[in-house]
Amino acid sequence: MVVKKLWNKFGGEAKTAIYQKKSIEKFEKLAAGEKVAAPKHPTDQKYFDLALRDEKIAEEVKRKNEDLIDKVNKIKINSTEVQQDRSSRPLPSRESEWQYRDTPDYKFGFHEIPSEKMESNTISAREMYELLSIQAKVEKDGRQVDLMAHEGYRRLSPERRENLFKYFGLFVTSEQQSVVDRSEVELLVDYMNNRTGEIDKNRLAIQVKREALARVRKERNKEIDHEKREEEQQRLLEMEKRRDREFERLTQKLKEVEQDTLK
Repeated sequence: MVVKKLWNKFGGEAKTAIYQKKSIEKFEKLAAGEKVAAPKHPTDQKYFDLALRDEKIAEEVKRKNEDLIDKVNKIKINSTEVQQDRSSRPLPSRESEWQYRDTPDYKFGFHEIPSEKMESNTISAREMYELLSIQAKVEKDGRQVDLMAHEGYRRLSPERRENLFKYFGLFVTSEQQSVVDRSEVELLVDYMNNRTGEIDKNRLAIQVKREALARVRKERNKEIDHEKREEEQQRLLEMEKRRDREFERLTQKLKEVEQDTLK
């Protein structure tokens, strides 16, 4: 491993010296006015050397074309920066997201299309959210609202309006949750599927017994909880009494010790 590192180090320095020697030789030829060809790939250099065996080709290659050099020197190149067509509106970025996230224009996207340029039967994400919010409040409160006052609603056709409220909706949360027995859910499913004939009297009797048993258990649990609370209160009261008696005993013992010390 050490030998390899040393070989790479000295080998790299040797290659650098060879390249420097070649560059100096090329520079001296250029300074003397000789023609120096550009370096070639080894494969191209092989065929180039074969072609130079012809004296006419070698003479033409070595000949310096003064006329061509003068024409090339007359070429004037003005370097300019490329004109970049940048959009006039700010593009989405991490900085712009935090900078404009609370503004109305950026709440539902970058630069909402003006209402006068909106095509018929199309609404923006903001208008869709507003319409669905209004519809959710209407269904919850049961009050009537004239949606024709909304610009986005007027832009939609009757069919689009119906499909909007039919296939789209907001996530509605409920603060109250009803917990029912699985059998009650099964009865409700049968009733909704018009299978009321399958609900026989025995099933209803079993359901009534379950409900009665559940009520009895609930009342019994209340009594048990009440008894447990009374027992806990009694236990705490006994502990308090024992603590007071122990405090009085220790106080009396301390007084006796103090009197013996004074004697």
